[in-house]
Amino acid sequence: MIKLNFKDELSQKLTNINQQIRVRLTSWANRSGQKIKIVTTPYVPLDKGKLEAGFFYHARVLGDSFSANFGYTSRSKKCFDYAEIQHRRTDFKHPKRGTANYLEYGVRASENEILNDAKKEIDQAMQ
Repeated sequence: MIKLNFKDELSQKLTNINQQIRVRLTSWANRSGQKIKIVTTPYVPLDKGKLEAGFFYHARVLGDSFSANFGYTSRSKKCFDYAEIQHRRTDFKHPKRGTANYLEYGVRASENEILNDAKKEIDQAMQ
């Protein structure tokens, strides 16, 4: 008598797919951060370049969830968050370059491309 254990085989296959998805989404998350930076940078207010240099991006894939935290940071000598002030204040004039709400422009401009890239990564992991 031959006994086949499809349950163990299926379980192993699903575990492998899950691992592939996590690896691919982690890589995708890092590329997405760079895309957001590239698209956002032209909107970042520019004076001395400190704000532009303060871009950060942290992504995590935990279990079945994904989180990303990104933005720009720059503290003034008086410890004001210059990045937040520049982002939120619509009354500021930016003579060299930039606009208020610069993060929104970058995210919205790259949103479809980033989500399509995620879908491709998941599809490839499922093959």
